This record gives sequence, C-alpha cells and structure tokens, in this order.
Amino acid sequence: MDEPEVWLPLHKEMVESGCSAGNDRLAWAAFVTLVRGKFAPIYSLGEVIRYVAHARSALEDQAHMVNARVAEGLIRRALGDDSLDAEALDMVDDETRACAQILMMLALLADADFDDSALEEFLNSARELAAQGS
Repeated sequence: MDEPEVWLPLHKEMVESGCSAGNDRLAWAAFVTLVRGKFAPIYSLGEVIRYVAHARSALEDQAHMVNARVAEGLIRRALGDDSLDAEALDMVDDETRACAQILMMLALLADADFDDSALEEFLNSARELAAQGS
C-alpha cells in the first residue's frame, strides 16, 4: 500500500478540480459499509475510541495524520449516532476529514480481510448505498 504522502496530493487535486464529487459519495458509502460491518448493530463509544487509537498506533510515525476526534466522529456519523455533535464535525477542514476517513477506511479494510467474493459483495453494497445517496 502506498504511503499517505503519495495519494494526498492526488486527492487534493481532485477536490480542487471538482472531479471528486462522485468518488466522494462512493468513498463515504464504502466507509459507512465498512463501519457498519465492524460495529453495528450494537457498539459502545469506548469501542470506537479504542479502535481509532489502535488504528492510529498501527500508523506509527504517521499517526499524526489522523485526528482522533474527527475519526471517532466520522465512525459515529456512519453509525447514525444521534448524540454526535455534527456541527463540530462539519466545521473540520476537508483535508483533516479526508485523511481521517481514508486512513480509517484502510484500517477497516485490512481488518475485514475480504476474500474475492466478500470484496465483490462489499463493493456492490457500497455502490448501492452510494446510489441511494447514502
């Protein structure tokens, strides 16, 4: 897997050019699908906090690239947590939010360890969710 420094400039260029809109919807749907697969239907805030801490620790010297509170907030949003301060999460800059979402998605993908058929099922579920407007 490429290091974050490789794909961050590409993501920034896509956002600035407006080419990322459809990809953003699909990426969010994929993130939601992975989060729900990991944590739903029942989870605790402590589980989310521990998961983010574990995922950040696996990044070692690049852990600073993931704002823990933002990552936790994104996971909680994906789970439909009504107690989440959505306004504070929406105030976060795009780069911080994108880094947290993408790096958490990579951690969730690694944990899922999909075989070919499970990966295809995951991709189909994410596409369907994106088509619904997630």
